[in-house]
Amino acid sequence: MTKQQVVESGLFLIYVKDGTIYPVALTKEQKETFYFLMNILPQPVKYIADRPLGKAVTLASLLKQEV
Repeated sequence: MTKQQVVESGLFLIYVKDGTIYPVALTKEQKETFYFLMNILPQPVKYIADRPLGKAVTLASLLKQEV
């Protein structure tokens, strides 16, 4: 089993379909735009620390496990 890569802290885009959470893959340009938009919000983004949704892993590490 391949060791999963640690995902650094930060804002990420997710998609919810039928109650299941999926990560959204962004191109470099889309990621830069996403971070730009998050940085122009008038107040800092708040997260609910006592309600985690699960463990974050990179898609690349998951794909390596399937091979």
